[in-house]
Amino acid sequence: MPIFTVQPRGRKAAEAWDRNEGRFERTDWLPVHNDTRFDEGNVEIRLSYPVWLSEMHESVLLGCLVLAGRIPPARREFSPRVVPLATVSRSDERSASGRRDDRIVISTTAYALLEASGLAITGPNYKSLPEVLEDLFQIRYVYRGGSEERGGGTELFNFEVEAGGRLRIWLSERLSRIFYTDAVPQIARFVSIDMAERSRLKGEMARLLHRYLSVVVWQGEKARPFYPDTLLAQVYRDPPEDRKAKFRRREGLCKALEQIAALDGWEIEMDSGRNDARFLVTRHRNRFADQSEDVPAGEGGDA
Repeated sequence: MPIFTVQPRGRKAAEAWDRNEGRFERTDWLPVHNDTRFDEGNVEIRLSYPVWLSEMHESVLLGCLVLAGRIPPARREFSPRVVPLATVSRSDERSASGRRDDRIVISTTAYALLEASGLAITGPNYKSLPEVLEDLFQIRYVYRGGSEERGGGTELFNFEVEAGGRLRIWLSERLSRIFYTDAVPQIARFVSIDMAERSRLKGEMARLLHRYLSVVVWQGEKARPFYPDTLLAQVYRDPPEDRKAKFRRREGLCKALEQIAALDGWEIEMDSGRNDARFLVTRHRNRFADQSEDVPAGEGGDA
């Protein structure tokens, strides 16, 4: 089940809000690779989240990673000293393993956050941003190692508004450790989401699909096939109401994939030689790929 989804609009949006207000869902237990948090070795993580999270929520969370990634690598240390954009602090609460959690604290403005998120600098987006941050604060995660669940729910994200309107945003230790590949060598960077590409896409579906495909399709590998319903399940929470709604979704899917295919390095073809057409998705290596392979997520506009 996807966490960030295309949200209903108009009358259906109000109906969906009445139906989903206060409703939370949980992911399945997901493996956490190369994590030494527990002695047992096999570590899993589960998230709980409100069901109304949209593409804007995803964009803002990615924007926070972009801002955190702009900290100079030489200053990414486990220390409380202040750096130009962010502070690395040790939280008062200890993790389930008994050690302190290291979190990045970003000091920024609403303008800078919207810009890093690839969102338009408009009045409606300024107005929506506080609610989006409040919603992201409600995402929680918990670890378990071996057969035992450890610790209570930890927020993935926290924030406060300072005097003068500046924002202080705390990323959880889970997100913060993305940027500490030198200090924690067993954590490697696997995924690069190009925010410049994302900002060129129009519409919720195109941006949500771009993030999903950036995660599952790696540069330089052979084409991966996807059925239309597989891709739609990554951006819609509920199935279509009828055949007409299903047709509209598939039509929107084709338009979204056309946008992604137009990006440099992406290739998407339709394979119609089966009972149900499939999309073959390829990401070709670009001339910057080798240079950026070891850069932590968030560096240089990636998240």
